[in-house]
Amino acid sequence: MMVDAFWKDEELLAKFTRVIQIKDIEKYALPNQTVPREEWLENHCTVVEILNYFEVIATGVKRKIYDREIVEDLMKGLIVRVYRKTRPFIVELRGQDEKEFAEGSTEFEKFAKDLESGRKARKGSF
Repeated sequence: MMVDAFWKDEELLAKFTRVIQIKDIEKYALPNQTVPREEWLENHCTVVEILNYFEVIATGVKRKIYDREIVEDLMKGLIVRVYRKTRPFIVELRGQDEKEFAEGSTEFEKFAKDLESGRKARKGSF
């Protein structure tokens, strides 16, 4: 199971740790002149990789490939923490205001918001 693999994958855990430690994460969403190119590229790619990982898990939960209760038991805190940390990055990457942001949510964002609010799965959703 992909959820289980997270805790065993040292490289993935290192990338997660890196994402959590990045200060001013939104400045790595789009190329800019204030950050050296190599630093920007490394941080940008790491954040995108972590977001993609959680997008796959959220989509798997939505499609019933992964059991929501198991994912929630094992990863709720992690998912919510990643969402809170990366939200400024996502907003900056999209260059959108709050209303557009809410309308363009990814499966990861929807799932994280559900977990964050404590909502349980509803038929046809998470």
